[in-house]
Amino acid sequence: MPLRHRTSLCSLLVAFLLVWSLSLSACSSEETESQDTGEQTEEDTDRTDTSDTSDTSDTSDTSDTSDTQDTGDAGCEGDECDGDVGECIDDDDCTDGVCVNGICEPAGFFVYTASADNTVRKLNPEGEQVWKSDVFGFVSARDVAVDADGYVYSASWDHQVRKHEPQQGEVLWSFDEHQSPIRSLAVDGQGYVYFVTGQHDVHKIDPQGTEILWTFDEHSDSVLSVAVDSQGYVYSAGSDESVRKINSEGQHVWFFNEHNSVINDITVDAQGYVYSISDDRTIRKLSPDTGSQVWSVDIDGQEGSVAVESDGFLYSGADDQTLQKFDSDGQLLWTEPLDASISALTVDPDGYVYAGLTDDSVRKFDSDGTEHWRFEGHLNYIHGIAVDPGELSAFPDAWQ
Repeated sequence: MPLRHRTSLCSLLVAFLLVWSLSLSACSSEETESQDTGEQTEEDTDRTDTSDTSDTSDTSDTSDTSDTQDTGDAGCEGDECDGDVGECIDDDDCTDGVCVNGICEPAGFFVYTASADNTVRKLNPEGEQVWKSDVFGFVSARDVAVDADGYVYSASWDHQVRKHEPQQGEVLWSFDEHQSPIRSLAVDGQGYVYFVTGQHDVHKIDPQGTEILWTFDEHSDSVLSVAVDSQGYVYSAGSDESVRKINSEGQHVWFFNEHNSVINDITVDAQGYVYSISDDRTIRKLSPDTGSQVWSVDIDGQEGSVAVESDGFLYSGADDQTLQKFDSDGQLLWTEPLDASISALTVDPDGYVYAGLTDDSVRKFDSDGTEHWRFEGHLNYIHGIAVDPGELSAFPDAWQ
């Protein structure tokens, strides 16, 4: 074989050996990488399992901590009571207040007002506004009542009775199956609502606000005020100068007709005694059974309001710009001069008195006639006022 050919053959052989060597090296490298990858995968799997176990442990720890925190956060004291939901469990968690639906509130009772500025408002025990309902459009809110659970009932000049929920004042239902503006309303312990429209009638509607259950029509002129007691007896009075007692079925029980002018307001105590205030400048106390007069006292004002507390003390206010307190025998205890006339009046179980005045203010007084606070957020005078836990006559157990 010529040298040239041998050289070419040798070159080819060397090239073949070089290629074969590189192939072996590549295969060895791939096997090593595969082994490394397998080992890494097993390590990752191990770490993943460990991580999952760790996460599960952390989640369990977090849940336990959360439960502990929830329990701990439920209590608060004094300035810590900032209004957040869940901050209290009972009154012991609120040093300077009471626990209401998981919130520390100032001690005392909420106040509700109906105003000629077309609003109903809820005030807290310190006289600060909680909410305002202005669903009445351009018509006046004429009266307001509250039950022992804090549900609010309003009467308005647009012919409607409304039930509002306690927290925000949202309307739960409205009733308008009649044709006259509403002047006064009351609610009993079962949720039945009673209202008068300024006509000659008294109406009872069901707790759902769907229908009139009965109508009492024996007044001979406009009915201006209505009240109810815990037995379901209803009391009404107005321009015909009479006070009437009606049973729970809408039947007449008795009437009193010795006033000589319009009767503007009535209230009833826990024993069923009735108190009426009239433009004849008298306040009368009537017996529960027959409606006969127990006593009569003279006052200076007209267009008055009355409120009675559980001990039998009676408060009155009228257009003579005074607040007055009487004992259960009708003896005048004190007179507190004011700078405006009282247009609405109520009292709470602790003996604090709340008055709506013609200067658009709402004021709280103690049992000695000393003013404690004044709310001036209304834009017109106050037609109606109520306070937790509802009227004494309708909710006597809540006053204990």
